[in-house]
Amino acid sequence: MRFLDRTPARPVLRWAFVALGLAAIVTGAVAAAAPFRAGLDYRRAYDCERTGGGCFGRERVTIVDLRTFVTVTRNEDGESRERVYEITWERPGGDRTVRRVSKKIFSVVARGRPADLRTWRGEVVGIEVEGVEQWFTPRTGWHLMGWLVLAWAGLGLVLWGLLVSWWDDLFMFAFRLFFWSFTGVMPMVMAMATVLYGLPTGGELALLLGILAVFTGLPAVALWGTFRTR
Repeated sequence: MRFLDRTPARPVLRWAFVALGLAAIVTGAVAAAAPFRAGLDYRRAYDCERTGGGCFGRERVTIVDLRTFVTVTRNEDGESRERVYEITWERPGGDRTVRRVSKKIFSVVARGRPADLRTWRGEVVGIEVEGVEQWFTPRTGWHLMGWLVLAWAGLGLVLWGLLVSWWDDLFMFAFRLFFWSFTGVMPMVMAMATVLYGLPTGGELALLLGILAVFTGLPAVALWGTFRTR
């Protein structure tokens, strides 16, 4: 193994990365404040709903269609297939919504049968059919995760500017930044889920930690590999 051919990075380039990274960190942190507070509000409503009920809005709808299909993703390792379950519900006013659901929900729905939606600030965050529930992540959760990932990417830029004194080319730099950003996705997903639903315990926590290790470790290994060549 040998290090890639590289040339010293100009100081102006390195400090530009630091400045850009700090801007991304500040932007991400400031922008994440509002969805973080909204996420805590959602958490209080969710906990209240699970213990006493009546803390989310409720809306009765009718299931008007359901379908299932298989999506195929092709990559270097071959094909991966995923079965998708979709239902369509209709509100009393006639508006229809198509939503992907779990196999568990799909197994109990039927055309023409009612379903109960859970709403929060005008957004559908859950559905109940025949006593079976499924919760959907509210938009505020995805906004929180997105801003946190931006701040994480900014940290990568700062570390590059402060600690790395060489440069090879723009493509490899962008490639490394992508892998660095990807190492932060699963931790931010867990942070988002903790804000919205609380920290899991027992076997669920162990499973999530295992998933975290895999989906953080793989891009980290790939990132390290971009610094070396055979």
